[in-house]
Amino acid sequence: QHRDVLVLDVGISAQSINNLVPGSVGGNWKMKVIADALDSISGYDTVNMIGWTWLQGESDTTMAVATYTNYFTDLEAYYASIDCSQCYIVKTREAYGGNATIAQAEIIESNPNVHLGTDITDTFTGTDYMIDNLHYTQAARILIADAVCDSIPTEYYGDFETANILLAAIPVVIICAVLVCAITMYARRD
Repeated sequence: QHRDVLVLDVGISAQSINNLVPGSVGGNWKMKVIADALDSISGYDTVNMIGWTWLQGESDTTMAVATYTNYFTDLEAYYASIDCSQCYIVKTREAYGGNATIAQAEIIESNPNVHLGTDITDTFTGTDYMIDNLHYTQAARILIADAVCDSIPTEYYGDFETANILLAAIPVVIICAVLVCAITMYARRD
């Protein structure tokens, strides 16, 4: 669709949610990276902030569900403050998520701005998609990204109905042209 896309990776591996919220070392670093990136955007009339993805939880398996939810609410407030209110959670694996998995499910169920981005990670346990029992390989990360992208509603621009009709007509036109050429060559042969 000839639209520019900016994706920011502000993930910090192997961290508890309490080091990823505003006011924490990791949270403040993340907010600075995002602010610097948004400040550097120029030449666009509008920037459409589609959403943020949350992939975290194995570090918080024993954290109280209410505590995890409160930290998540702090994160959500920050993203809402920069007009990025839609969140897509990559479900923490059931086998290793503990209370974080429970908290995420409750957040998704109760909050209209928070959506299940994917639960494909539950299929990775005991496979080559895991480096160890906690971290995903690059192949797994690609599968996760594809699944999350598929869950995000997308606005389409342009007249795809007309384009699809025209594209469907191309094979018919080519077949007709081949037939006309074959008939012409056969007629000229006589």
